[in-house]
Amino acid sequence: YGKFKEAVEMIETVAVFSFDDYASFKNILLKLKNPEFAGSAGEKAASYIRSNAGGTEKILSWLNENYELGIRN
Repeated sequence: YGKFKEAVEMIETVAVFSFDDYASFKNILLKLKNPEFAGSAGEKAASYIRSNAGGTEKILSWLNENYELGIRN
């Protein structure tokens, strides 16, 4: 996931989790059984997604403006 800015940012904000073995996975599941921890992670993930919404439209607009591709949003 290190190649993807969004994945790194979401992991850093504890909105999503990464694991590389069963023990790590189990530890994450145990933490998520705590309603406060799970709720906080869910809120952070939703906030991140809302704050980054509209990216596709921005990219298509930029491409149309700079390369006259005729792409319709």
